[in-house]
Amino acid sequence: MPSNQANQGKRTFRATRQPRWPAFLAVIALTLLVCGVFRPIVGFEFVDFDTNAHVVKNPHIRGLTLENLTHILTSRCVTSYYPVRTLTYALDYQIWGLNPAGFKLTNGLIHLGNVLLLFWLVLRLLRHPAVAGRSEAAAFDVLVAAVSAALFAVHPVVVEPMAWVPGREELLMTFGALGCFHFYLTSRRLDGRLDRSLSRKAAYIGAALCCIAACLSNAVGAVIPLLITAWDVLSLPSPKLRKLLTGASVLWLIAAATILGKGHYVPADATATVPRVFSYEWLLMIVSAYGLNLKTVVWPAELGILYEWFPSYGFRRGELILGGIAIVVTAALLWMLRRRTVTVFGLVWFVLALGPTAQIIPHHIARADRFLYLPLVGLVITAAAVFVAMGRILKRSTASAAVVTIGLLGLLVEATVSTNQLQTWQNSYTMWKNCLRVSPNNPMAHRCFAEILANRGRFDQAIPHYHMALRVEPESVVTLHSFALRLATCEEHLRDYRLAIEFAQRGCEITAWKDSDLRLTLAVAHASYATNLVRHGDYRQAISHLSRAMEADPEYDVAYLNLAMLLATCSDPELRQPDEAVTLAERGCDLAGQPDSRRLSILAAAYAASGRFDMAITTTEAAIATAHSCEDRRLQEYLEGQLSAYRKETLYLEVF
Repeated sequence: MPSNQANQGKRTFRATRQPRWPAFLAVIALTLLVCGVFRPIVGFEFVDFDTNAHVVKNPHIRGLTLENLTHILTSRCVTSYYPVRTLTYALDYQIWGLNPAGFKLTNGLIHLGNVLLLFWLVLRLLRHPAVAGRSEAAAFDVLVAAVSAALFAVHPVVVEPMAWVPGREELLMTFGALGCFHFYLTSRRLDGRLDRSLSRKAAYIGAALCCIAACLSNAVGAVIPLLITAWDVLSLPSPKLRKLLTGASVLWLIAAATILGKGHYVPADATATVPRVFSYEWLLMIVSAYGLNLKTVVWPAELGILYEWFPSYGFRRGELILGGIAIVVTAALLWMLRRRTVTVFGLVWFVLALGPTAQIIPHHIARADRFLYLPLVGLVITAAAVFVAMGRILKRSTASAAVVTIGLLGLLVEATVSTNQLQTWQNSYTMWKNCLRVSPNNPMAHRCFAEILANRGRFDQAIPHYHMALRVEPESVVTLHSFALRLATCEEHLRDYRLAIEFAQRGCEITAWKDSDLRLTLAVAHASYATNLVRHGDYRQAISHLSRAMEADPEYDVAYLNLAMLLATCSDPELRQPDEAVTLAERGCDLAGQPDSRRLSILAAAYAASGRFDMAITTTEAAIATAHSCEDRRLQEYLEGQLSAYRKETLYLEVF
């Protein structure tokens, strides 16, 4: 008899055990979907928005040496302390070098990992014991989870963190958040079981490690304890304060450390004025930001890397109304669906995950598509709960058909938009061009696009963008600096020395003359103008501008040497000052460290002008030797003519 009961139990277990093949097929389908839509990114270039500082010009990712690892773990990278992200860059470099395809492939793999973790999470939530009226139909649950995860996989807002290498912080943070949630669910499931206490502790440690990894990828990971506590409040049969606090206590400590360590950093080119917390402008900004973010998720039509800062255009009535309606609707849904555990949890996840980047904590970035990556998980969970509710109302076959139909239509629309959006990330030019289309009054976008055009030899097309950037933000030091340097050193027919000096001077005044790069640019502008004046025979003005160049940057050797050459060889005898020329030329060569042939030739000319031909000959011979090592034949011929003149104790007034 006992044997018969045992056999009956085994038969019952086999009958109720859920088949795994639907989940296996769903994983394959999701993998193919992500690969199919985002495959083009491996052929794209690095874009020039933060990527140079984080990757291309970052020496600390070039090799997994002890020195590099120590720097990564103990120092900020650009603006933030996100060592996990930087460590993944170092691993990429170890495998791919600076091939952008490898870095973008890693982004894609992390995103795929998030999609699969989300698929699994939806399944677990739908089958959680705390969910009233949960479905027992395994195939339908898998269908719902797969469709929901697929909608997340190809949603247009995921394009930015996928295609933009620095956007990996969002991918890694979400990966850590999902991993933390899975481990935490396991620890809760084992809670109170003495025979599984070791497994429960291991699961909790796994949750803590995932939380740490998420927070060290992006400080927004500090919301993870909020998400977990929200789930406890909704799912525990009779939540008690002690149980709620102790359940995620370690995670709360990790979040607190993250917030304290984050600090406050505003980049030099951030000109937005962030309003005070609890001010009227702060409230308006929160309302506008929430409405715009929700609109981007629901109707992702106009997406770009940067959006205009709110005060730059004022608070538009339409955006405020949209934000107000969105907040009211969200609150109403939370109240009406309060007994629907998974549905409410998804909405709560969206609101809580969006909070840190939706100007509740004010910061200089108005909003960004990448900030919606983690919040989107919550809306996907809510969508899955809605699909399951359809299964309770309709027949199973009808509900399955409805889910498939809605899913396919949604995927078709999303995949089309994402594919088009993906093409704007091919390179820096296409990215900034699209950004200006979406945000035509964004000063940073105009400045960056202008630099792209200038680097491509199209400075004439860049000039209007520089002017537009300064029209919107006239005190932008970065734009003043960049435009001034371009105006002083671009093609001869496009140079505007006076405007270059004006912009560089304004930048120096804004920074109280503390920015050495700006002072150097001002010196370059004066020196370039002086060279132009010499060509037109205006030697007095040239001397004046070279003197101003030395005042602007006393370490700029070119100004000393050019003035020395002018004072030594000027065709106007009244302006010659041979002894002063020697002093200036010697100072210029000292500043240069190891002067090249041209600098040495100027020093030799100064010596000759002061009658010190022996020094002029020795210096010119050194210049010829240097030119010979560089295989500069034209310069050698010039120096040989100079040497011949000095041996005859005559000045050599020909200019190279």
